[in-house]
Amino acid sequence: MYWLTLQRSQWYKPDKLFKIQERKIRRLLRWAITEVEFYRELYQIKDVSQINKDKRLLQRLPILTREVISNTPLNKRTASSIDLRKTIKRTTSGSTGIPVTILETRSSAAYWQALYLRRLWAYGVRPGDKVLRMLPSVAPAGIKFFIGRNPLEKFIWQDLRLLDMSPGIDSSFLKEIAKLGIDVMISQPSSISAIMRKLEETSLNLSFKIIITTGEVLTPSTRRKIQDRFGCDVYDSYSTVELGNIAWECPTHTAYHINADSLVLELNDPRQVGRSSIEGEAIGTCLYRYATPLIRYSTGDLVRLRDDECPCGRGLPLLVSVEGRIVEYIVTKNGKLISPSVITSALQSIGGIKQFKVVQHPDYTVEVRVVTADEMDHEQLSSLIEATLTPLLHGLKTRVRFTDSIEIRGVKLKLVESFVSK
Repeated sequence: MYWLTLQRSQWYKPDKLFKIQERKIRRLLRWAITEVEFYRELYQIKDVSQINKDKRLLQRLPILTREVISNTPLNKRTASSIDLRKTIKRTTSGSTGIPVTILETRSSAAYWQALYLRRLWAYGVRPGDKVLRMLPSVAPAGIKFFIGRNPLEKFIWQDLRLLDMSPGIDSSFLKEIAKLGIDVMISQPSSISAIMRKLEETSLNLSFKIIITTGEVLTPSTRRKIQDRFGCDVYDSYSTVELGNIAWECPTHTAYHINADSLVLELNDPRQVGRSSIEGEAIGTCLYRYATPLIRYSTGDLVRLRDDECPCGRGLPLLVSVEGRIVEYIVTKNGKLISPSVITSALQSIGGIKQFKVVQHPDYTVEVRVVTADEMDHEQLSSLIEATLTPLLHGLKTRVRFTDSIEIRGVKLKLVESFVSK
């Protein structure tokens, strides 16, 4: 059972965790070279026994960018022995607006859920606690694929509530949350900020035992506002669709624990920023996904690591901070707030989009800037984008603008930006 194994391994000493990593890296590399055409051509390793002999082989392999993965056909990145009928396709735009698709198997979904449960258990979540997960949309097939992968789910997930944010955040949305009597809320910081803004306009009150943020950067000021508004513990996490659960905030709030028993997190071009801290671009290798392996994948996130022991006693290494995706909610003319993840998830589902950015202008108009694949018909794609977004934007006028490139300042693109909400 994955959860029991992960419950034990979080307390292992760093040297034992490193040995676990080494064993899983060798297994993953052997699999990738024998099963995946993309890695076979990229690495040109003829003798797989070399993997067992060279302990630093991983660090000598090339770093993969989002563009490389996105431009490589999915079938070329998929392991040949994987039964596609037993997988689910997951796509993300990330904070560069460039979609990347991976395949999740039932085994990797179970492992992903076990990592999730480890974090909830560390925060004191127990059977009987009502957990709310706010989502851009609730896809029954996708949820069913993940929930139920683990025997422990009958104790925790029996009180899980999924709330679709696509109708927009208004007073009726808040009343629905209040009616559920939630103990633990899991959501993006931007969505929680939207809830707090709407609460200020109503006489409603919400309370929680714990709030867990995910999917975006939680700034210190936003954390303070959430704590002040709801009077509860706030825990942050760092995850991506591509690499899964990367790190989670320690219950002592000292730092984030990297799931070193489940992935390898390296830094590209690391630089010393303190006595025991280094900073650089996060490069990740997921050690439990075999359908479409990602080995030395560049996230585009700037992270800071600290070589220190945590007072909680866990041996998992420490991550201090993440400079990642920045998003803002969209505002309708009647004051309803639309979570940015609702918009980005919808755009991710449209084929032919290589990159995008969403900008809401002061007149409430929503502009979607799009970089497309060369063969795409712009007129047809524009119609598809407008048809997809129209029911989600609640009457806001949408226009699509095609461009050859979208400028990224610094490490990350501001993927959704509204000049109405400022």
